[in-house]
Formats: sequence, structure tokens, C-alpha cells
Amino acid sequence: MWEPYLNWLQGLQDSWIAFSAVYAGALLTVSVLAYVFVARIEATLVKAGHWPKHFSFARKFFLSVECFLVSLSLVLVPTFVRMPPEAALCLRGITRAGLIFSLAAVFLKMANVATSAYLRRLRVAKTDNLRERKIATKIKYVEKIVDVMIVFVAIGIFLMGFDSFRRVGNSLLASAGLASLILGFAAQKSLGTLIAGLQVAFTQPIRIGDAVLVENEWGEIEEINLTYVVVR
Repeated sequence: MWEPYLNWLQGLQDSWIAFSAVYAGALLTVSVLAYVFVARIEATLVKAGHWPKHFSFARKFFLSVECFLVSLSLVLVPTFVRMPPEAALCLRGITRAGLIFSLAAVFLKMANVATSAYLRRLRVAKTDNLRERKIATKIKYVEKIVDVMIVFVAIGIFLMGFDSFRRVGNSLLASAGLASLILGFAAQKSLGTLIAGLQVAFTQPIRIGDAVLVENEWGEIEEINLTYVVVR
């Protein structure tokens, strides 16, 4: 009874391209069904009043988590199918990139959700909101610093997986004095701008929501980024 199916699976194992196509199709189908399932549960919970309307796990986290799980499952493919060494090496690189950057995306979204949840508790809309705007300015700036750190760490971990980049890193460490001197001169202006942004966020000569006069035109501080301020 099961012999035709076993023969079909054996044929897939012999052809890694066919196996990969079937595997990708199965993952895509499961992903779509899982998204619909989670979205339906969320809609039911929102209607019953047990889930906040402003937050959707399906929209916020699902794609990143799904990419991580798919990349994790792709690690097992070479154990089930006979692949050429070049294809296995390429697949290993793809899965490694998927794991690193999808996990970084999850952390970025977690930082954003935590910041949004905290800011939502602040009553910035009230009339006397100076304290709330001070806190909001600091929190948003810290979130941007955390985002930059997550991105740099993810890129660093990914690049260190390549022998050529590891050799470059070792050579830079061996000549740390010269490298730091060159980088110091090259990044002097950018670092100065970054430090200035940090001072603005924490000493707060201006805050989010402040009215300012720029070139004889009134505007409102909408956003304070790492190296610049947005006035609307």
C-alpha cells in the first residue's frame, strides 16, 4: 500500500532540486495556513475584548518568526537528500543568513513593541505634558540606539562566518593602533554628530512636541533621531 509513496520519496531524495521544490511548497502552504489561523484567533480575541486592538502579533511578528523557523528547518535538508557539495554550501549560507537576520528582525520588533507599549502609557495628549514629552524623547532615542546595535551585531555575526572577513578582522586586531587611528579620523565628524544627538536627547534643550522657530517659520519637533531632528 505504501510502496508507491516510498518510491516517490526515494525519487525525491535522488533529485535534490525536486525535493527542495516540494519542501518549499509545503513550507509556504503551512505558513499561509498558520498565518490565517493566528489572524482568526486574534480577531476572535479582539472581538471578545481579550486582546488589544492596537497590537497584532500576526502583522508584527509572524513574518520574522516564520522566516526564522523556515531557516531553521532548512538546516535539516542536507540530512534527508543527496546534494552536491556546492549546493549544500550555498544552502548553508542561505540558512545562516536567514537565521541571523530573521532573529535580528524579531529583536527589532520586540524593541519597537516595548517602546510603543511604554509610550502608550504616557499621557502625552494632556495639556501639562512636559514630563511626559521628556520621557518620550529619551525612550525613542534609546530605541534607535538599540536598533543600530542590533543591526551592527547581526551584520558582524553574519560576516564573521566567512573566512575572508575573519582574516580581515584578525589583521585589524593585529594592527589595532593604526586601524583605530585611521577610523578615528574618518569617523570624527560622524561621531561628533552622534554625540551631539545624544546630548540633545538627554540634556533636552528641545523635546518632542516643542514648538520651535526655524528660519522665521514655526514648527513642531516631530522626531529626534541619532544624527538629526525632524521639524514639522
